[in-house]
Amino acid sequence: MKLVWDTTTNSQSCEQYVKAVWEDKSEAEPAKFDFCEKDLAIEF
Repeated sequence: MKLVWDTTTNSQSCEQYVKAVWEDKSEAEPAKFDFCEKDLAIEF
């Protein structure tokens, strides 16, 4: 999956929280990632 960020986030920190929500409306716990990290892989 490719994540696409809104340009309004361009001035924000590299560290952001992400939470997955599936079609059945179940949710993962929010997790903090450093999106400036080279070759970042996110798994839920």
